Amino acid sequence: MNTTPSPIIIDAAQTRASLPFDRLIAALREAFTVGADVPLRHHHFMPQPDGSTATILIMPAWQRAFIGIKIVTIFPENGKKALPGLFSSYLLCDGDTGQHIALIDGNEITSRRTAAINSCSVGSCAGARDRSLMARVLSRPPRRAESLRCPPGSTPSHPTA
Repeated sequence: MNTTPSPIIIDAAQTRASLPFDRLIAALREAFTVGADVPLRHHHFMPQPDGSTATILIMPAWQRAFIGIKIVTIFPENGKKALPGLFSSYLLCDGDTGQHIALIDGNEITSRRTAAINSCSVGSCAGARDRSLMARVLSRPPRRAESLRCPPGSTPSHPTA
């Protein structure tokens, strides 16, 4: 009998430790150069008994070696249950076999990716003259880093979406 290993589970702390910004920024620059297939995200709306609407977002992407699927659930009334309104996970699969490799904390991936993407944009706008601005972006929480986008009329060398 051929058994396949279960995917590893990587929690928020492990995700954070595995994605230091210097390596993450370099990896994102390379990924944008190589490219990937990234279809539009799927939105599914689910009416809830309390009258609210929950949302499921499914965001697939793939390159030759890997498949990634980010799954987000949004339940606006979760605050009444002392739960976050949004949960997110990222399923990493082998691109040759489809085998599930890892289930990774999606909230942490998104936070780190957002900050890293913004630093790539700032770096391409500021050039080599202003490394301190890039350092400030990396030290900010992602929601504050987004406020440091390139000025109107400038063109970042990497997508910021």
